Amino acid sequence: LAAIASGCTRKIDVGRFDYTTNADAPGKAWFVNILSVGIGGLVDRYVHEAGWLGGKAAYFVASARGLVESELGELRVTATLDGKTEEVELVTRQISVCNGRYFGSGMMIAPMADPGDGVFEIVDLGASSKLGFMTFSRKIYDGSHMRHPSVKHLRAAGFDREFPELAVARK
Repeated sequence: LAAIASGCTRKIDVGRFDYTTNADAPGKAWFVNILSVGIGGLVDRYVHEAGWLGGKAAYFVASARGLVESELGELRVTATLDGKTEEVELVTRQISVCNGRYFGSGMMIAPMADPGDGVFEIVDLGASSKLGFMTFSRKIYDGSHMRHPSVKHLRAAGFDREFPELAVARK
């Protein structure tokens, strides 16, 4: 409230993404902070269901449940920045397209993100086993997860993703 009352303004970037609904209809949406795919979607659903717990407790319970039910997914990401294109194939439990640094009750998924720099930080949490994911994911709260060998980072002003035709989800 203090920030709003101060009258200070700042221009920030906005992301737009296209998707296909569960009914196979095209969709389009916008985001200003973080777009996440994978375990993050499960966690969001379960936080909503456990909202009565409040803040960190709801995220803890939802994260545990999301991890148990998560699967690995395969995708190909094409990132473009300053006229250069990088294509990466990923096997991941969670990928986040970040305009901001934080999500999920204080998790610093993208410590380098600046919402006004014209660049998205794409953070892939990799294909660790569920036990491996559990042991390093607590590092997301202070940003030190970025040093984990399974984490990949791309910078992009724009990106495309596709799911390879023969993609197989693995638990």
